[in-house]
Amino acid sequence: KRFKHTPAVPARIKGQGYRMSFRAVRGLIAASIIPVGWSATALPSSCTPQPLMPHGALCVYGYQCESKFCCPYLKVCLTDASASVSAADMKVKEDIKSQIQSIVFGRTCEESGSKSSQCMQDQNGQPLSSWDQEVCGCDEEYMKHYRAGTWVTLNDLPLVGCAENKTSASTSGARPASSKTLSLAGGAAIGMSLMFG
Repeated sequence: KRFKHTPAVPARIKGQGYRMSFRAVRGLIAASIIPVGWSATALPSSCTPQPLMPHGALCVYGYQCESKFCCPYLKVCLTDASASVSAADMKVKEDIKSQIQSIVFGRTCEESGSKSSQCMQDQNGQPLSSWDQEVCGCDEEYMKHYRAGTWVTLNDLPLVGCAENKTSASTSGARPASSKTLSLAGGAAIGMSLMFG
């Protein structure tokens, strides 16, 4: 089973470099203005693994990946937004592989595209200042790991800097993820990324 991250490209966005209307660009710039005192390191699961993680590794933020791209829907490092990933590519511990693959291929965070300022990241893999993983329609099991800082530690990789960093955050206002599973067969479109080429 192979899943290809295929962005759904709105009518105003064309080509590999994603040409955008002025209004869309202005909205992204406004969403990424960082307020004084805001720090990405204060967010749950904000460890920086050494070495950075390869294609197929579980991630929360793009800066954790060699490529700087963590798919906002799958929460897996991909070489880029057009890359595909298979079960064999995943770097998960064997005893939980089936469970994690079910979460990933069921679309870990299915509403990321409709809430891009809260759910997506910039070209350096950094979350925007309006980041709020609680509103991204994420699988509840993923959210438990996200809040506990353990999603990245489920990888079967030696990740210095993440195993001991289990930042947790308040879960007030958390909404349960949808129980609906989306079939990804047939190259289903999954929204656009904020990665600009």
